[in-house]
Amino acid sequence: MNDKPKSTALFNQVSGILIIFFVAYNVNAQLNVLGLPSLNDVKFQPRQVQTTEETAKPDSNGTQTLNMTAKGFEYIPTSSTTLKAGVKTTLVVDNQGIQGCGASMAGRGLFDGYITLKPGPNTITFTPKKGTYKITCSMGMVPPVTITVI
Repeated sequence: MNDKPKSTALFNQVSGILIIFFVAYNVNAQLNVLGLPSLNDVKFQPRQVQTTEETAKPDSNGTQTLNMTAKGFEYIPTSSTTLKAGVKTTLVVDNQGIQGCGASMAGRGLFDGYITLKPGPNTITFTPKKGTYKITCSMGMVPPVTITVI
């Protein structure tokens, strides 16, 4: 028999809350992988005047470039994240030591499948369609970078 029913009830309640937290965390991560709205899209910032980010400029070959650095457990854009639709795009990801699932990059709608990032520069070529996309890891755990295609 149980000698401490209050402790058992408290343990069960805490366990239930933790399970609910982890379910919400994993569902949010999968929404990121699928490129759907998630809790990562909620911004808790004071109201500011919105500035418009410049669109990536095509080079002499008519190709626009999106640059990122991958290190630690995040993808850091180092150029404009606004692209023009229908223009050939080169995504250059400089892997400076990305960890865990971050080594497998997902960009549902931008490119097919997952890209395995090798150390150093990685180049991915695609032609984006109009919309908003998320780049995250294969499991959705890396905070997503939002790409806007106009």
